[in-house]
Amino acid sequence: MTPSVVERAREVIGDRAIEIIPGSLFTARPEGLFDIVVADGMLHHTGDTLAALTKCVEYLSRGGDLLIIGLVNVWGKFWWFGPARGIVRLLGGSDFHRRARWGRRLFAWTRGGHEGTRDAKAWFRSVESWSYDWFANPRWNRHSPAEIYGWLHRLGLEHVGSQPPMQEKAPPRNLAARVIRRISGNGRALMSLYWLVNREPNMVYLCARKTLPSEPRT
Repeated sequence: MTPSVVERAREVIGDRAIEIIPGSLFTARPEGLFDIVVADGMLHHTGDTLAALTKCVEYLSRGGDLLIIGLVNVWGKFWWFGPARGIVRLLGGSDFHRRARWGRRLFAWTRGGHEGTRDAKAWFRSVESWSYDWFANPRWNRHSPAEIYGWLHRLGLEHVGSQPPMQEKAPPRNLAARVIRRISGNGRALMSLYWLVNREPNMVYLCARKTLPSEPRT
């Protein structure tokens, strides 16, 4: 019998002191709150990224606690991902197994430019895991750096750092990036376009600090 997700997680965790709480991010009710909340590569798969992010903030116990998130970034060398998913959905329809197979057939050659593979990196995942994540997954919400940055103020969060940088432009890698930085300055203006021409990676990682006190749960 195929092991459940929880059983597989326990196998991976081993004897480390980590508690597994089955359930949805939106419905889980842990006994306590946390000093650090990490959500790596999962918020953009929910029906509402901002609502999911809000739940993560609610799990922080007090001001000064840290939130670390990873979101898909199509404002860079991953710009083609939306059209690619559209092609695979057209070919595979509502059958997510077929979508994963079409993704492997058409786009397996792109993996090395965006994540680790068996031949090139110490960390990697199987081509099956990759294809189901990228092409079978029903939701891949895509958000601009300005939108993500705006969420921080809305949720009472202070930007600590991010990769690619969201507050100041990273060093330009080409002439187009140099021109845009000269026109728009080194700040957040035209950041989406700057990431695009500067060929930033397919994920944006953000660390933020909670600045507002926690409200009591009801």
